[in-house]
Amino acid sequence: MKTTEGWKKELQSFVDQVVHEIYHRPQQERNMLMILEIIGNKQREINEDIFPSQGCYYIKLAQIMDHLIQQIILEQQKDKQAWFCQFWNGFDEISGQEFSLDHVVIQQSEKELNIKKYVFEGVEEQLQQFHMMVIQSTKHMFQRIPDVIETIVLSTGKRHIFWPKEHSSNGEAFS
Repeated sequence: MKTTEGWKKELQSFVDQVVHEIYHRPQQERNMLMILEIIGNKQREINEDIFPSQGCYYIKLAQIMDHLIQQIILEQQKDKQAWFCQFWNGFDEISGQEFSLDHVVIQQSEKELNIKKYVFEGVEEQLQQFHMMVIQSTKHMFQRIPDVIETIVLSTGKRHIFWPKEHSSNGEAFS
């Protein structure tokens, strides 16, 4: 039987795989039916031994599906163009630091750069570390910092919005 931390990691992996498949479909095909189909297919791929047979897992999975569907449909209504970055790795020669991004959604236009990540749970320390990785990575990848870094916690539906350019004065807002 897996520990709580073990199945939380498995749920995050599940979220990453589902989001990856959603964003590899054309934008006009991203709808509730398609999302449910992808989630159903991924669930069938899951080996029963991977997850505990505890009710809390199934409740969390239902919450994740509900919040993911809401977020994708909201994005569709706003007609935002986005692409999925499964993995990106970089190295800053000046600081000697390596940095990477994985499983993020990038919305880019001439005027705006936004980075979004869907997570199973939002731990403050992990969110701050993610913000720093995004800033380092986008400086290297796009030669600029993003306008908005958004993290959607699928177990609660809560959106964490971070404005890097305002970080020195204002910081973070949660909605």
